[in-house]
Amino acid sequence: MRHFRLSLLTAALCCFGLLSCTKDFSVSENGEALTLKGTYTDFRLRGEFLAEEGDAATVRFHCSDTGPGYEVIFRNGTIDGTLKSGSLAHVRNLYRSLARDGQWCRFEIAVFGKNVSVCINGTQVVNYTEPDRPFRNAEGMLLGSGAIRFAGLEGTVKFRKVEVCGTARCRTALADVKVSEPV
Repeated sequence: MRHFRLSLLTAALCCFGLLSCTKDFSVSENGEALTLKGTYTDFRLRGEFLAEEGDAATVRFHCSDTGPGYEVIFRNGTIDGTLKSGSLAHVRNLYRSLARDGQWCRFEIAVFGKNVSVCINGTQVVNYTEPDRPFRNAEGMLLGSGAIRFAGLEGTVKFRKVEVCGTARCRTALADVKVSEPV
């Protein structure tokens, strides 16, 4: 996994919503996952993604070495039984995409306490509140805190203008600033 360290100034700008992160990156099925350095509890992650026909990626949040956390899917295309962009996998599955193949699409994932909201192209597609004792097929799928990790599933999905800001404290961001060598 690649980790990126950014300056304290970058983190401060992100906290106040002043940072527009424009570093482009992509994830592919055979590539490494890209993990934002830091631990996140309450946050807002937004940006744009581009998926061609058959491409798919995920962003996991509140994940750790011991648990997978929650997972949002990025896959467009026709209704074919696969999970589509904006799905909160295993919790709120979507089978119709509001995004089109081959076009840049906006996304926003907001986590506040026990609430998760996912928007695709400005439309809220998930509004989930985790119950006190949620039923889960997978261990470690609980809201709390942890890393944010982008990973490819099929093909290659591109991301740009990605920003992440914590509501109480922003610890890091993927930004268009000088990035140190991977750790």
